[in-house]
Amino acid sequence: MFPYLKEAGKAIFQDRYVKKANELLVPWDGKQAGNIGVIGVPLSKSSISHSGAAF
Repeated sequence: MFPYLKEAGKAIFQDRYVKKANELLVPWDGKQAGNIGVIGVPLSKSSISHSGAAF
């Protein structure tokens, strides 16, 4: 429905205590009505690893 939005990627590892946004949110298919929606999610650029390393 929104071609300029990318689908969320999978987490590198599964943390049993912390859920990541891409594990909780799913793309809207445009068919079902929803009760809630997310317009934007805060982003911390300093916590993003460009090398793909996770600690």
